[in-house]
Amino acid sequence: VKPFDINNLIHRMEALLRLSTDRAGEDPVANMPAAGAAKREVQRRVSRRENFALAYLELLSIREFAHHYGEEARSKAIRHMGRALQKAGEKLPEGTFFAGHMGGGHFVAVLPTDKAAPYCELVRQVWLQHLRPLYESIGRAQAYAAASRGESSVPLLDVLVCLTIRDPKEVAAPHELFEILSQLRTKAAVTRKGGIHIDRRAKNG
Repeated sequence: VKPFDINNLIHRMEALLRLSTDRAGEDPVANMPAAGAAKREVQRRVSRRENFALAYLELLSIREFAHHYGEEARSKAIRHMGRALQKAGEKLPEGTFFAGHMGGGHFVAVLPTDKAAPYCELVRQVWLQHLRPLYESIGRAQAYAAASRGESSVPLLDVLVCLTIRDPKEVAAPHELFEILSQLRTKAAVTRKGGIHIDRRAKNG
């Protein structure tokens, strides 16, 4: 019987996970990796026993936005968000950053643990800086002004971020990470506001 080689197993798993040339690999709306590719990336890092941070980012009020301003405006907002995620990750060490679109107004980012919180802050900053130009680009400058003054029934698009950090000693599977983020999101949703919510068990590496 051949001895068990964990490194060989990991490499084989990685090879299988990288076989993702189907349509699920790229999202045409956000122009970034789609849900399937994002899940594979998380699985890949778990398989390699890496320490990493996983962030869930949500565009709040995207349904109301689409209802009032149309699907094309919605798609443009999603593309703006995708660019914000990519821009915020430009200066992170090569190979440590991944961002993907999970569908609708939902995104995830895989990050180095010590850069995760600053990255989330930067995403919100970039988004807020581009929010007014977004509304102007869809011909809704007056709607932006009214919402900014609190005079609109349609709230401004905002970004909610939930962040957890994987500790290989405590979390063994990707679904556990997503479950933690789901719990954070449920608690954060009560406020109906954007912001950054960090898993209290998470510690910077």
